[in-house]
Amino acid sequence: MGMHHNFGAAVVFTVDNFDKETIFRLDKFYDNIYEIKEKIVELKESSKVNVKFESSDENSYLEIKNIFNGQGEFIKINPNESQKLFEGLNKYSILLPGDHLVRIFYKGNYYYNIYSVNPRHVNELQLQFIRDYINSRIDGISYNLNTFAQINRIKKNIIKSNYLNVIKTYKENFIILVKLLDEIIKSPLTELEKAYMKGQNVKKQDIKTIRFSGRRNGGERLEIKKIPTLNSRENKILKAMLLNLYMELRDLEVFLNELKETKGDFNDYDFLIKDLRWMKNLLSKYINFFIDVDSTSKVIPLKSILMNSKYGKVYRLYRKLIDYKNYYQPNFKTTDLLYEYFVLLVVLDIIQKLGFNLEESDYKKLLSNKLNDEIPSGMGAIFTKGNLRLEVWYEKELYSLYQEALKNGSGFYTHASNKLPDIRIDFYKDNKYIKSYIIEVKYRRFGYLWSDIENNETMIQIKNYKTTVQYISKDLERPIFPIEKVIIIYPGQLDMDVLVEKEFGNYLFLQLKPKDASTIIGYDELTKILKQLINEPLT
Repeated sequence: MGMHHNFGAAVVFTVDNFDKETIFRLDKFYDNIYEIKEKIVELKESSKVNVKFESSDENSYLEIKNIFNGQGEFIKINPNESQKLFEGLNKYSILLPGDHLVRIFYKGNYYYNIYSVNPRHVNELQLQFIRDYINSRIDGISYNLNTFAQINRIKKNIIKSNYLNVIKTYKENFIILVKLLDEIIKSPLTELEKAYMKGQNVKKQDIKTIRFSGRRNGGERLEIKKIPTLNSRENKILKAMLLNLYMELRDLEVFLNELKETKGDFNDYDFLIKDLRWMKNLLSKYINFFIDVDSTSKVIPLKSILMNSKYGKVYRLYRKLIDYKNYYQPNFKTTDLLYEYFVLLVVLDIIQKLGFNLEESDYKKLLSNKLNDEIPSGMGAIFTKGNLRLEVWYEKELYSLYQEALKNGSGFYTHASNKLPDIRIDFYKDNKYIKSYIIEVKYRRFGYLWSDIENNETMIQIKNYKTTVQYISKDLERPIFPIEKVIIIYPGQLDMDVLVEKEFGNYLFLQLKPKDASTIIGYDELTKILKQLINEPLT
């Protein structure tokens, strides 16, 4: 039976959107994820969502995981309990755009469905273009924790990735597994099996005892006895779990060796491979203990396993590790961070197209690295063209006091609370500082950026950059206000494709987002703006 309707369990999503609640009820489940044909629940990115699991089976539970996520654990919810789903600092967010697995364990079986999260401000295709663009500049930067994408040619979108975090998870749980296996070895579950022994008082006979009794057995008769043996159903399944884990570790080792060859010399590979071999050797010890146990290919959650404290814990740990590897694709960063990277890389790309050469700097080193997890705050990119030098800083923190700025050589400081502009471009001519511009990236619609009626949070922030940031150096008699203009770049909104470019004095708002794989809305306008800003110091 493929589909199951209303059989005593449901997942209820309550979305709080500006104090207006919307409820989605998911009570249709499938035997496996491949049978799912439609999306019943679709949520918006960055929503405040509360999820509740309703069930008549007290032993059931709900698990939720991002199908496109190779990291983090399942969020587990017990019957008639609820949990809030927020992004926040959770890097394994189940509110990231994409499909998310809903798996319930109900009366001894697993059932599945999915819910989807749609991005705000851009559509799914545009979000994919953003990822493609930033990955084309810095390989793999859109993924978290050094994920490495390798497309499976048979099943598109199935990606072997996140090996670092998978290995980390195996290591964290392996000590627990070893302790459990040590306890099992001391008192394993056994099964009584027939054994034939020589004896005088034979009360029970079968074909074998009759055949081998009497003269053919030296005048003695065989007696049937039942003795405990390791060859129980529970140990057969335990052995299958250990063999499966061993093969997973072996595949990870092969994968790492391939990466080492393709990505070049990287010391971390050797340490990781050493860890994998250590885990494999330990598993071999326990597999050898059960060497005489018959093998089976199926890992079935028998009631006798689930009810046993040691075997049950091993099974649940096994499922956690196997599930961890089964459903993942690259774990993408939050969309607002991806958009921030996208804008930064577009700016750097435009500067180079305007004839500037990239010099030795943090950014150039980042481009040559084999594995990149993030664009670090404080990263600088230095460009030169003739006697002009541009320094582009990503999230470079401003000092609070002029003494600190003067002592540390940066020169920039502010008394305001906003000390981390997204992008700052400093202009130098003949090695002499001229002026600066700030580009602030906001992943939101224009209505939340500017108001003609009152100062909102964003307006206060960008005005502070213009009116409170100061620059001091030994060559200056007194500090100056260096920020010539603040440019606010945002993606706009889905229901308004027309480019929105507005200028309010020293504050310029520009919409920037991909239109298709080769066209970026606002690219030409941003090029024109940067060209004008670059040429101004020369006049």
